[in-house]
Amino acid sequence: MRRWFLIFIIAFLLMGCSQRNQKKEKVFTMGTEEFSKGIDPSNEWDGWYTMRYGIGETLFSLDENLHPQPWLASGYRAISANIWEIDLKSGILFSDGDTLTPQMVVKNLEYIAKKNKRAKFLENASYEIFGNTIRITMAQPRASLIGDLADPYACMIDLDHSDENHIVGSGPYTCEEFVADRHIILRPNPYYWDGKPKMDKVVVKKVFDKETGAMALDNGELDAFVALNEQSYRIFENLKKYHAQSIETSRLYAVYYNPETVEKSLREAIHLAINKEEMAQYLFYKNMTPTNTPFPDSTGFGDSEVKIAKYDVERAREILEQSGYRDEDGDGYLEKDGKKVQLHIHYYQRLSNEQVATQLITSLRNIGIFADITKNMD
Repeated sequence: MRRWFLIFIIAFLLMGCSQRNQKKEKVFTMGTEEFSKGIDPSNEWDGWYTMRYGIGETLFSLDENLHPQPWLASGYRAISANIWEIDLKSGILFSDGDTLTPQMVVKNLEYIAKKNKRAKFLENASYEIFGNTIRITMAQPRASLIGDLADPYACMIDLDHSDENHIVGSGPYTCEEFVADRHIILRPNPYYWDGKPKMDKVVVKKVFDKETGAMALDNGELDAFVALNEQSYRIFENLKKYHAQSIETSRLYAVYYNPETVEKSLREAIHLAINKEEMAQYLFYKNMTPTNTPFPDSTGFGDSEVKIAKYDVERAREILEQSGYRDEDGDGYLEKDGKKVQLHIHYYQRLSNEQVATQLITSLRNIGIFADITKNMD
């Protein structure tokens, strides 16, 4: 199933502020369960937060069809399989007033190559600068280079004036205060190149569970909360005071098998026993859509291009029986070759995965497969 990024916002805040607050500081407070330990985009996955907070921007971004589009860059071209040229937009300033130069772009690319293992492909790259154009010569062909530079680890920062506790980026907001795993306070970037930021102050707070987030939204402590659970969603969507915004993301809930312990026929039966449509509708009300592939249709590898068997419990049972699975002792669970079939489910302890794991156990029990949850992965 593909997850939706969902956020509830008090309606009047979509217009910037209420009329009675027009002369006061416009403050927007948002809650989220996901928070970072830092905002240096080159550090592991922290760049996602640097970008979400409006601090950092990349040379390119991906459009809804996953095609790279210029952002801080103005264009690009492939000279050969190993050589690319990137044109930089003129007049881009960091939040400290310094200019984003081609030299600083090169410095950033060299920095992330050393800091982030996902950017190691840049380690042996060489660079030439011609005016506002950067020529990158890769040690090996890299057809995905432009898309790679849309990854948040490649947010351009002013490395001359940044450290791990204070990142100077080119985005619409700049960090006033950051406390790891607690909160971040943001102020407008006075030098922002793409329009004036709408808020005078943005506060993003970590909220430790969805129920607390819903209560804080209801009592006015928060102006927005990311990813309400399905029970709270049903309540808030019917209140005119609130507005829901959602966008389909690339995050997936998928089942990964150990092929040494789960043979092909058993995998086929399990697939047929999982009712993804029902889980999406009732378990993740408007937060999930069922999917058969990790790719959107625009890539040519999406659901419309893939034929796959649908939910069919009776067919699942037939496959198991044909493959030698029987309930020999009458306890409701299947054995094969004299051994009871037992599956152990591991899951990540966040993003509602416990609900998925619990539902999987119910689906497996329905076809006679015993399963339990043995470990919660970090």
